[in-house]
Amino acid sequence: MRRIVLAGGDLKPGRIAALALATMLAALLTLAMTAIFTVQLQLLAYPISLACATFVVAFGKVGKPLGIVAAIVCVSFAARASLGQLDLSTLSTSTWTKAPVSTPGTALESTRAHLFPNDRHLPYAVFGRNTEDGHAAFVARSMDLRCRYFHQYPFYRDTQLQETIDCARRERPRLILVTTSFYDRMPGHPAWQAFVSETRHLLRARYELVTQQGMSEVWRLRDAPRAAP
Repeated sequence: MRRIVLAGGDLKPGRIAALALATMLAALLTLAMTAIFTVQLQLLAYPISLACATFVVAFGKVGKPLGIVAAIVCVSFAARASLGQLDLSTLSTSTWTKAPVSTPGTALESTRAHLFPNDRHLPYAVFGRNTEDGHAAFVARSMDLRCRYFHQYPFYRDTQLQETIDCARRERPRLILVTTSFYDRMPGHPAWQAFVSETRHLLRARYELVTQQGMSEVWRLRDAPRAAP
């Protein structure tokens, strides 16, 4: 019986089919338990790829031309599924060649460089939803994220929100980055509204707004020593 070679060795087509089925069931179970955003449906690409491999091998056993056709169909479907959701007129090779940009990261790093240029260890925290644009790649290595939930969402459990505000109070980070999506009104989420209210109170009581750039704010702890002029 014909076999195909995979990374872990050669497997019979029947085993690939069983692996595809098991992976599909595991992916569907994972999505059912954890998925929140549509982008997480990308997880289905793993079992679908295995299913396509199964079809290609199965049709190839009937006749080589059928195997080639099956491969072309699978690749065409993958391309359509990937590109069909995009506005192709906006695609450009410059996306891959131009320097990456993160306004929140730039705002945070410029504040650090201005106020704490010589600190070898600078604790900070982040408040806001997933709008900080990968800020950590744009700040100095001396920046030390002190609170583990640097994205917060209205669907978080009360314990997660409480842990985040408690961490900020306890750790007293010298800088706090806030992306203004944090302030968006979320009717029907009283725990989230209380969390935002507590955070606003913390910022007003202990911090001062020192940088505002685009949709990003950087707050400085009031008693944190500044760099010498």
